[in-house]
Amino acid sequence: MKKGGAASAFVVLFAWMAPSCAEPFSDTRVPATYFGMTFIEKTHVAESGAGSIAKGTLINWPYLEVQPGSYSWANLDGWVSAAERLGVDFYYSFKAVPAWAARDQSACEPSSLPGIMRCASMPRDIALFDEFVTRLVTRYKGRIKFYELWNEPEYDLKIAVQDMVELTNHAHNIIRRIDPAAKIITPSLNGRHADYADRYFAAGGTRDVDVVSLHTYTGTQTNYPETIDAGYRGPGALVAPILPVLRKYGLDQKPLWSTEGAWSDRPNSLPDRQDQAAFVARALLLHWSSGFSRFYWYAYDHSSIGTLRNTPAGRAYSVTKRWMLGATMVQPCRRDSSEIWRCEFRSAAGTRVLAAWSLKDGLRLDIGSAKTISNISGGEVATVGRMVELGKSPIFLEFDQ
Repeated sequence: MKKGGAASAFVVLFAWMAPSCAEPFSDTRVPATYFGMTFIEKTHVAESGAGSIAKGTLINWPYLEVQPGSYSWANLDGWVSAAERLGVDFYYSFKAVPAWAARDQSACEPSSLPGIMRCASMPRDIALFDEFVTRLVTRYKGRIKFYELWNEPEYDLKIAVQDMVELTNHAHNIIRRIDPAAKIITPSLNGRHADYADRYFAAGGTRDVDVVSLHTYTGTQTNYPETIDAGYRGPGALVAPILPVLRKYGLDQKPLWSTEGAWSDRPNSLPDRQDQAAFVARALLLHWSSGFSRFYWYAYDHSSIGTLRNTPAGRAYSVTKRWMLGATMVQPCRRDSSEIWRCEFRSAAGTRVLAAWSLKDGLRLDIGSAKTISNISGGEVATVGRMVELGKSPIFLEFDQ
């Protein structure tokens, strides 16, 4: 995660297009694994009901090999075990170099643990990185199912693109050799930095991957999850700018994951709790609609970024998950000419479900023959005759089969 990166003010400018990555529509049911989660504390994993677990905290190379040849696996063991107890998979993401191995000491900074430095630097000898990756993959063969080749490489400015290619290709080759069953995820890409992704793959970044990773934080001036939508091409677009790059390098048919996403990654950037709840529900709907087969929320128990634990946003997440889990999307989320957003599902029980919201005040929707109308808190929505008023928080209208 990288702090910063404000986007321009939100402008309604939609040009609709089908997502280029493999679409999750047709007969594909929304799986439990779609509802991925990142945690700060592993003790909170069990209570969350997450369908898949993202990288834990304090598990990068500087924390695992504090001194040359001296490994401490206990924390990572705990994260992997926490996922196993919940019966879900866990992905590991490479990031940072320990100070003792760094070529450029000016790229080092203190970590959150006393005495441990994290460096955005190439190793002074690639063999040191190879040894670490070999030990990591050997130890967790069959237990860590996915490896993301690097977290947010575009922000590690002191690692040249060609050096990043060397790092990630070495990790790729070691993983494929030691644990062929493990799946490999691209370095996390970013629609606002599509030029970096282009340069990385042009320089030889491996395309022998199983999953394409994007990060989908919205900008601090927008905080509209609609910028996630694959058809949105206005300021702060998160998906549309990266699609041509994926097509260029033959990656457009790979599964697409958001390995980190939430409202802006600046702390307290969306302070209103009801706005947070509305954001969560819309983000879950729009990621699936835009072709993401997994969406790892960041973070369930963070103190100020994307907090779900014991919050209205957490309640909205659970309610929206309940509607989506096992459902098939009949029509993707789209904004119509009246500025109402609609997403249509066939629920796990076989009923028709319409999710609807609007960013424009004062709009109403004809409920037709809906038998239930629920909000993102799980309560019923009041109607006036056959009409219901819409706002930023989606409502769910359920119809008979």
